[in-house]
Amino acid sequence: LRIDPGQAFGTGSHESTNLCLSLIHTRFSKDRSLNILDFGCGSGILAIAHTKLNPSAMTFLYDIDPAAYDNIAVNRELNAIAE
Repeated sequence: LRIDPGQAFGTGSHESTNLCLSLIHTRFSKDRSLNILDFGCGSGILAIAHTKLNPSAMTFLYDIDPAAYDNIAVNRELNAIAE
């Protein structure tokens, strides 16, 4: 998982992000059909982690900061994830 945080929140080092990544890894590796909504997605780290683990599941992202979407595009490319 490669993340360029840019101006957005979500590098994986914050405790809440780290806990969410752990939950995604443990819960979504058992049931790969679960879809997620990453609300306040920032860098997109949680959605990208979910997409890499479950490429057939749906992952939705939302943020009120328009700059987040530019940053997500960079991070999708870093992780070879199509839009």
